[in-house]
Amino acid sequence: MAQIFFSHSKKDEQQNDFFRKVFSTTRVKGVIEEFEQIDKIINSEKIKQDISLSSAIFVSLGPNTDNILHTRDWILWESGAAANRGIWVFEPIQYLGKINVAIPHLSHYVIYDTTDPWMKYIRNIVNSYDDYPILFLTLLGSALGALAGGNLEGMAIGAIGVPILFLTNRTRPSGKKIKCSNCSSIYEVHIPSGLNFYRCPICNASWKIELGILPTQGFHFSTG
Repeated sequence: MAQIFFSHSKKDEQQNDFFRKVFSTTRVKGVIEEFEQIDKIINSEKIKQDISLSSAIFVSLGPNTDNILHTRDWILWESGAAANRGIWVFEPIQYLGKINVAIPHLSHYVIYDTTDPWMKYIRNIVNSYDDYPILFLTLLGSALGALAGGNLEGMAIGAIGVPILFLTNRTRPSGKKIKCSNCSSIYEVHIPSGLNFYRCPICNASWKIELGILPTQGFHFSTG
C-alpha cells in the first residue's frame, strides 16, 4: 500500500480533520503522527523511516506552525528529510498573509479552502500516488501475456503493456510552474480562482498573479 507522510501541527485541528477525511476516501495511507504522542514512542528515527517509505510528503501549514517553535522546527526537519521526494505544501486561504514559515524544498505549493471542490482536488492528488492499480494490472498483464504468448516474452509484454496503458490515463493535478524572481526557486503553484497574489513559501516574497485552479466564492481572509 502506498503511503504519504503528513507533516503538521496536532493543534491545527480543522486542517488535520480535513486531510483525514481526504485520506479516508482513498487507498493511500496517510501517515499522521505527532512527536508529542504519549501512547507510543515517536522519535526521529521512526519519523525518518516513515518518510523513507512514503511516496510523497504533505506539509500542512496553519497558525500553529508559526506559533509553536518546536512544531515549526520539526516540520522543517521533516521536509528536509523528504528532499528527494515530492513535497506538497498546503496553506489554508484563511491564513494567507498570517503564516511566515519558509520551507526550503518543495515541489508544489497549494493555497486551498476546506470545501468539497478542494477536497476532491486534493483527493485526486492523493490518488495519483496509489500504486494498487499498477500492482494489480502488472499481475493481470503477466497472466494475459502468458496466455497470449505462452512464454516468458509474452509475459513480459503483458506485464509492461497494460500498466503503461493505465499510467497514460492517470493524471496528477498540475498547477502553474513558477520561478520566483527573488530566490529563483522553481515549483508549481495551485491557488483558487479570484486570488491575485501568493507568497513564495521558500523566501516569503509576495507576488501578484492570476492562475486560479478552482472557483472559491465568498472566501474571506486578512493579510494583517
